[in-house]
Amino acid sequence: MNQRTIQEIEAEMEELSNTGNLGRMMDLIDEHGNTIDKMYGAIIEGDLEKIQKLEPLGMDITEDCYVKAAIIHEQLLVVTYQVNKGANVDLVIDFAASREEPLIKGNIYYSGSQLIWQWAKCWQSAKNLSDKLPLKGQIEKITKIGGFKGEVQQR
Repeated sequence: MNQRTIQEIEAEMEELSNTGNLGRMMDLIDEHGNTIDKMYGAIIEGDLEKIQKLEPLGMDITEDCYVKAAIIHEQLLVVTYQVNKGANVDLVIDFAASREEPLIKGNIYYSGSQLIWQWAKCWQSAKNLSDKLPLKGQIEKITKIGGFKGEVQQR
């Protein structure tokens, strides 16, 4: 994929903004939009390989708009990738939760994603537990508590 980055396109747009070259500006707007559309297409299709090729062009897969697109289109693998790259798991939980009032945008009718909501809740619980555990290789002092039949070790 030999495309220009979003930043390169935007820089050229900035340079042209005062020149009055409307034709070239329209070409740049199309190029910019097409690049973003490719990312949305890859998310909707669940194409992680294509997403990974588009990311270096300056798109942050963890942005809310991309996360919501993955949730709406039930792309659990994409959501997993996004959360592992730093997307806000609370956003995923909130947006994927069942809705009494569905979200209707154009031909999209969305009332929640039970699968993604459950996955995100589990991921968050596992992460919280993992954060409480000692780091790998770190030895924790073990103390013994007596007074019971048999001794209990507490970590």
